[in-house]
Amino acid sequence: MHGSRSRQPIGRFVAAACCAVATLVVARDNGPYSVSDHARLGFTLTSNAYDAANNRLYASARDGVYEVDTSAGKVLGQIGRVSGAGSIAFSAKQKELYLLGLHEDVLRVIDIDSRKVVRTFDAPAWFNVFYDASRDELYYLRADTKAVRVASRVDGHTIATLTLDEHPSFVLMDPARKRVLIRLADHDLIQVIDTTEHAIAVSWPLTADGQSAMAVDDTGTRVFVSSGKNMKMLDGQSGKEMGRISIGDQVRSIVYDPATQLVAALWSQSQIRVAHLGPLGLDAVQNLDTRAVVRQLFLNPTTHAILAVATLAEADKMGINANFAPDAGLRTSALLTLKYSK
Repeated sequence: MHGSRSRQPIGRFVAAACCAVATLVVARDNGPYSVSDHARLGFTLTSNAYDAANNRLYASARDGVYEVDTSAGKVLGQIGRVSGAGSIAFSAKQKELYLLGLHEDVLRVIDIDSRKVVRTFDAPAWFNVFYDASRDELYYLRADTKAVRVASRVDGHTIATLTLDEHPSFVLMDPARKRVLIRLADHDLIQVIDTTEHAIAVSWPLTADGQSAMAVDDTGTRVFVSSGKNMKMLDGQSGKEMGRISIGDQVRSIVYDPATQLVAALWSQSQIRVAHLGPLGLDAVQNLDTRAVVRQLFLNPTTHAILAVATLAEADKMGINANFAPDAGLRTSALLTLKYSK
């Protein structure tokens, strides 16, 4: 599932080498964004979680979890060492990371302030973990199973188990509306889970045609979704199509900035199409070539910059949201900063 994203004894905080910052000269193409910084990362990224308020990117790797200062483009070091760190989720409310192992049925809860594992409990290995801020619960999903497991973030006990109509390909957490939107990989549906009832509340028809990506606006009235070589805008309550824009190839990641009303869609690995949301729908304003193989986009809501995690990965049936592709042969690349200018 490629959408909205997290305990082992931790070793000492190790300063990271292999991190350099360079400036890329990439034309703005007469649009609002330009690539300004390129931070090279010295580890193999498996999964990541972004803390926008504190400019932190937490990235799991095969030897533990790394902390990256996204404002400075600098790897601050390793929070802890754990062999085969897998999917990771973050709770700003609890100041915790939730880390699944790749080869053991254990979830480790890491306190951000102390950088220590504060508790561990049983959890399914090789799954993807998502944090629901509306109820302080964890969701476990995997791309080759229809089951959705809801668990306590405190002790890991199972709260509920749901069954999707088919296998998931993208998960979008929407805690403000107390829902989870799940795009299906092999069925023409988006299924919406009510997090209060722990039940599938509604299913929206949408053709399953290639890469999956979704984003929701700040009011929940619009949902942006990949649809083949198009990006569609759906009504956030009914799922009906409100508009679309041609992208050029399959969309891999989407971010929306409510302050600028700009939506950015990653396509063809290195290309980013930027559109403005106006009264009549979506209007293309820029296409930017990052000159890197980009895997996922994040938005800094304060500076309006877009962060692009650039990596190389092989196809992996376990991967969900492309952000979570455990043991997929990933290789280190970079964290790109796309500066916003009016």
